[in-house]
Amino acid sequence: MKKIISGSIMPAAAFLLLIVQPVICFAGYVNESGFNNSVSTAQLLDPFFSYGVDPMIEIDAAGNPADYSVSVMGLGFDNTYDYYSFSVGTGGNDLALNTWVVFDIDLAQVTGLDSFLTLYGTDGTTVLASNNNSLFNGPGDFLPVTTNSFFSHAFDTAGLYYIQVGQNNGGSSAPISAFSSYRLNISSVPVPSSLFLMFFGVLGFLGFKRKTRV
Repeated sequence: MKKIISGSIMPAAAFLLLIVQPVICFAGYVNESGFNNSVSTAQLLDPFFSYGVDPMIEIDAAGNPADYSVSVMGLGFDNTYDYYSFSVGTGGNDLALNTWVVFDIDLAQVTGLDSFLTLYGTDGTTVLASNNNSLFNGPGDFLPVTTNSFFSHAFDTAGLYYIQVGQNNGGSSAPISAFSSYRLNISSVPVPSSLFLMFFGVLGFLGFKRKTRV
């Protein structure tokens, strides 16, 4: 896809967007650690997930917003991949099994980064899913034409998973070029545990009512 913003203003625009975004949104935000260039050093995101609808983080092509998410502000300095880890179904956060978890790159095109996302299993080597260019542009993309990545995946096994941020190189993933930036969103719309408890409480109450009528 064609680049839309000239190279002379890309770094400044990216910096301003990364600074302003946390102020106007409600997701949990964290900066990339800078020491996450392998699976073994992947940056753990579990403590940073938070509830709150963020208008810039969509979960589908219709633009419906997530209400549970984390956003990582990433910067490429050393021509390596960036790795992040997160739990599903373990209680480390509220990402649940058999629920769609969405992985989305925003703002990367501002610095000319054609992002490439790869999702790895709990062993850190099995590829579960990947995406180069998404089929649509959500509200967090800002531009009508981007090379941002977007995909969703439902997990059926509890454990610690890994997401790799790279850049497209002829249809495959390559290390991120230096001085590129991006925003990685991991989001979902889980049912909070309190609602599950209320649901089962209502079922129990109805069962008790039926018994008392017999």
